Amino acid sequence: MILYRNTSVILLSVLCILAINRTAHPNDDAQVNIDSRNLCESSSDEILVIRAVSDFDDINNISKRIICITPGDYSKAGIISITSSGSRDKPRYFKYYNPVLSESKTVSHAVKQRKNDQAVISGLKFSAAKYWIVDGLSIKSFSHKPRPLIYIPARSGTNTIKIINSLLEGGGGGAGKSTRGTPGVPI
Repeated sequence: MILYRNTSVILLSVLCILAINRTAHPNDDAQVNIDSRNLCESSSDEILVIRAVSDFDDINNISKRIICITPGDYSKAGIISITSSGSRDKPRYFKYYNPVLSESKTVSHAVKQRKNDQAVISGLKFSAAKYWIVDGLSIKSFSHKPRPLIYIPARSGTNTIKIINSLLEGGGGGAGKSTRGTPGVPI
């Protein structure tokens, strides 16, 4: 029963994020392409594959638009600060990628991934960054202090940050809370 209740809270948190994005700016969903299938299997110079904590040093490099994160625990990277932006026509991606499987066979939703197959980070902070799609990641708090797992300042344009197929676990007050605008105001 406890697992079910925590899962419900996590799902509710993610649904709240999506509902707020669609309510505030209903037309932007149609304008930003969120289809991220097969992005990591291309040979494009725009791709950065994360295989170690040190690889996160390059995530704000504007020439790396597609950040593909392989399975592993990257929580030692801390809260990852995103400062660079994509555009409506070319959003930037923070995407789960399992190179052992083809992307068409990869379980894209973090909730359905086996624990050893997840790409785990401990938080994201979008600092004036726009047009990002976070896809398939496990975002887990390892802190005993309540804090948001995802922080999107209002100036970032909260409708331009999309979070899909991701698991948020253990955030402020118990499960997967995010903050938009003012620190400490959970969505």
